[in-house]
Amino acid sequence: MLIKGKIKADKKTKELIQRLKPYDIAVIKHQDLDEVAALSLIKIKPKLIINCEQSISGKYPNLGPLHLVKANIPLLEISEQNFFDSVQDGDQILVKNNLVFFKGKVFEGCLLNEELITSKIKSAEQN
Repeated sequence: MLIKGKIKADKKTKELIQRLKPYDIAVIKHQDLDEVAALSLIKIKPKLIINCEQSISGKYPNLGPLHLVKANIPLLEISEQNFFDSVQDGDQILVKNNLVFFKGKVFEGCLLNEELITSKIKSAEQN
């Protein structure tokens, strides 16, 4: 995966959706990304979603991440707090596989796929 583009970021997904345009890269902080938020993001069709929280924490099974991946919208999790705090709307980034190149720094993430998401959902169901 190689994606280059402009960031739109917000801690509140519902507020980000108001500014997000097709082909932007969405940067969110949304633990347990819910189905409603995912479906709203799918309607806009961003190039990529970077979540700076766990999309599925294991507290409960949530289907938001699965909807995104099935809609062919890549979902990358980055746990490093410095990343979210350093981005602003309009910043350009380059994402290659699990690595995000931004302002001379490299941030490592985890690209979620259907198999990993399904496994996390099953673990959450046991909780």
